[in-house]
Amino acid sequence: MLRSPTLLVLAIAACDPPPPPEEPWAAPARKLLADVRAAIDERWPVAETIHGIAPHGAYSTIWRDPIAEAARTGGARDRWPEGATFLCEGSRDQAGDESISTMILVRKDGAWLWAQYDAAGEPLEYGSSTSCVHCHQAGSDFVRSIELPE
Repeated sequence: MLRSPTLLVLAIAACDPPPPPEEPWAAPARKLLADVRAAIDERWPVAETIHGIAPHGAYSTIWRDPIAEAARTGGARDRWPEGATFLCEGSRDQAGDESISTMILVRKDGAWLWAQYDAAGEPLEYGSSTSCVHCHQAGSDFVRSIELPE
């Protein structure tokens, strides 16, 4: 029988399983979010907020990088160009005070790189996510909120 409280605490702590290993994609997902947030400055067009029922929140505030903006305002095209990047902050309210999630789409190597984060910025999805595609296939080259020029 253990009589010392210190030994009891040590014995209980020793029984706790180690935390699960972090997903191998978590570090690059965090870096992507930090890089994109750092890039949003006067070169990125002013964000637009749209209302709609989505798993990301009742309101979505969307930023697009200069590559995506040039494609949006340029001539007709059927897909977003390489490097086009979109950041979407989902929230419960129009002011964006109650964040739900953040999503990033980047056209990379001819495909979309998908990333989704919880309200605290922790990665939930990263890479070629099939869970994103089923909703985004309704969009203009998988971007639901911004149309390609026709």
